[in-house]
Amino acid sequence: MLSVYALPFVLRPLDFIFNLKNYVLGFLTYMVMLPVFVNIMQVYSMSNLHDISWGNRPSASSGTNMLTIHDKKQEELKSNYMVFRVNFLAFWVIFNAGIAILVETYASKPPDTSKIINNGSYGFLEVFALYLAALVVFRVFFGGLHILKFKYFSIFRSDYKTFEFDMVEDARQLR
Repeated sequence: MLSVYALPFVLRPLDFIFNLKNYVLGFLTYMVMLPVFVNIMQVYSMSNLHDISWGNRPSASSGTNMLTIHDKKQEELKSNYMVFRVNFLAFWVIFNAGIAILVETYASKPPDTSKIINNGSYGFLEVFALYLAALVVFRVFFGGLHILKFKYFSIFRSDYKTFEFDMVEDARQLR
């Protein structure tokens, strides 16, 4: 996560220094809102599986209205989908509660002082931490490769070049 804020400094140090206030404000906002992103948005999305429309415009063809032209089949489809949605949400909540109980059980065992604290074996939390660290290394490595590839192509190939333009000047020209 910190690489997102360190990479702009490495790639464009002057821009980072001149916009340091914005970067710090973005980082603090991200850290404060992280529980919302992780918990509340996930629960909200799992609870609203019934909304299969695009969500931006109401229309007759949105959702399950146009899946069939027969009213009886459509009502049966809606009721089956409602049962599936409730079952899926119940399974998801129970599964997440089980994972929380499992982690809490293994993480909160009081240490036995008569035993050796570090005997070289890996427990659940160590393996999970290694998995998360490997995921972060994977993302940083291949994200960096993607940026380097884009920079390489933008320097040596004309179809990848990005041209700068001033939106304010373009708006003035359109007026």
